[in-house]
Amino acid sequence: MKAKYLSPGEIDSIFCRLSKDRRLVFSVALETGLRIGDVLKIKKRDIRQIASDALEIAYIAQKTKKKGKCVLKGQTAQELLFLAKFRRGYLWNSNAKCGHITRQTAWNWFKEAAKGAGIDVHGVSPHALRKSFAVKLRHEQGMDAARAALQHADNATTAIYAFADVYAGKDPDAPVLWCQIDELT
Repeated sequence: MKAKYLSPGEIDSIFCRLSKDRRLVFSVALETGLRIGDVLKIKKRDIRQIASDALEIAYIAQKTKKKGKCVLKGQTAQELLFLAKFRRGYLWNSNAKCGHITRQTAWNWFKEAAKGAGIDVHGVSPHALRKSFAVKLRHEQGMDAARAALQHADNATTAIYAFADVYAGKDPDAPVLWCQIDELT
């Protein structure tokens, strides 16, 4: 199942229905573009404060095995640093066999919050946050920045993410697509 694009308003509605500790997991995903599985595997040793309101997260992408670093700023960075003070290993540790909260658990949290927000949950998953990250980055810095941040080899893959708002018909500045005009006639 493909993750559908969620508008900023829909994400806000979902986030409002999450507890602060659960919301932090998804805020990190939204603000870094990391896959939820990679966020859940962040360990205390993987983060480094680089400014009073910023930190760097080192990771190895589970899907591609590529090493990467991303920067997290502002309130989310402060909350993550605070959480790290009380952890030794995984920041989102649990009694699960893997030692951290599972992707499935995070998926269930997200889906339940979406239901509570009155959002059609078909296609709703934490991976939608990666699409929202790419859309925002494309609008602010362009396609190349989105491709680099998502660690994609080509623009075609990045376009699936970075133009998700256009594909979903949720971009207010998008030009009218010819196929939509043909459907009306």
